Amino acid sequence: MSTLSPKLQKMADKAVPDFNRKMFFSKKFRDGTRRSFTDIRESMLKIIENTPITNTIKDAHERLLAESFLDLALKYIELCDKADNAQKFYNQRGKFVLLQKGRKYIFNIKTLRDKKIREGNLKFQSGLPGRRFVHAVLQKEVISHEGYAKIDSGRYHFKQLSFKKGYYRFWGKNKKYFIDFVMEKVKSEKLIKLKCRVV
Repeated sequence: MSTLSPKLQKMADKAVPDFNRKMFFSKKFRDGTRRSFTDIRESMLKIIENTPITNTIKDAHERLLAESFLDLALKYIELCDKADNAQKFYNQRGKFVLLQKGRKYIFNIKTLRDKKIREGNLKFQSGLPGRRFVHAVLQKEVISHEGYAKIDSGRYHFKQLSFKKGYYRFWGKNKKYFIDFVMEKVKSEKLIKLKCRVV
């Protein structure tokens, strides 16, 4: 059971996801956090280096405190590195082909990541989205496009703005398709349900 008051607990519950969102989706916040904890790391290393190893309680407390802050700094620097590495998933560019069969549409997307071509399919079952949100499915795998006709192609940019929201920008030879999305349900790593609309 938490020892915080309800008001403080509510603030703490909000602070953690807000921190994670900024860490993974704001380069400015990441860079500032890394600089701060790098400074802390260097300061703590100097304290540990200059604190004599003796049996006095004062020296022991100083070293213990410095080692605790050093451990904290290293963990946050590692988190910054993980968030930087995640950008290859949250910010991608590549090529697309738009396919149609009746009212069904598929944006077949391909991007180069880790020296491999990664393929995905953004599928709309009842026509392309308009100003209102419509349901879509993102399949991160190779699927059959039998019976579909190619109606456009070009380049695209995908960017995730938070753990739930993001956008696709498709620049086709015939038309532009600017689509915002909200994640509804992650059924698996390769199957995600979305709500999409044009902007």
